[in-house]
Amino acid sequence: MKCARGESSFAPPAIVKAEIERVWAGGGGLSMVLSEVSYKSFAGTNMHNPQFATQYGETAMANPLGMSVALISADGFLAMGRRNERVAYYPGRIHPFAGALEPEDGLDVFGAVGRELNEELGLSAAEIGGMKCLGMAEDRGLAHPELICYAEAQRTLDDLRRRVDETEHYAVVPIEVKREVFERELGSAKLYTPIALATILLCGRERFGEEWFDATFAA
Repeated sequence: MKCARGESSFAPPAIVKAEIERVWAGGGGLSMVLSEVSYKSFAGTNMHNPQFATQYGETAMANPLGMSVALISADGFLAMGRRNERVAYYPGRIHPFAGALEPEDGLDVFGAVGRELNEELGLSAAEIGGMKCLGMAEDRGLAHPELICYAEAQRTLDDLRRRVDETEHYAVVPIEVKREVFERELGSAKLYTPIALATILLCGRERFGEEWFDATFAA
């Protein structure tokens, strides 16, 4: 079989070109409007007084944008951290490596994800690939939005364990990327934070497809 380069026969009419542009621009994509807020405001509202949303409305809430990462190690595990006893909420629970969008990130969400993975696991930009947004979730206990992303580390699970910064997490927890393992872990809700469970679900949708996600979410 031989292949040769020739002139393209692709000559769509104007209506098709317009649809191409609409799809490429992300007609169904996620659009966010963000503004600065302090950790002090978050602590006084979402963290300790989520009922303020019902009492006084959404404008009374800080609602910082959290970011969590479904991080896949080079040897195929979904890697999460076990939170130490010094953190402000969910001590001892399993939680994704995560953080918040900072003013210095300049609204670059993926850049902020890379920064967090560097701070918590010592991963350089060259050691992170396959990054994409999986969706958004809300921890009803904290009542603020959490953007959940997907990324692939060019480091094994053992490498990540050696690199973990113990300021927030004291251990790396591996979850084998298999349908039955994800389903089993989703049934162990008390071990995980709500955002960790959402991260497992959205990672499962990415790896196993919409049919698995719909059936598992419904269960």
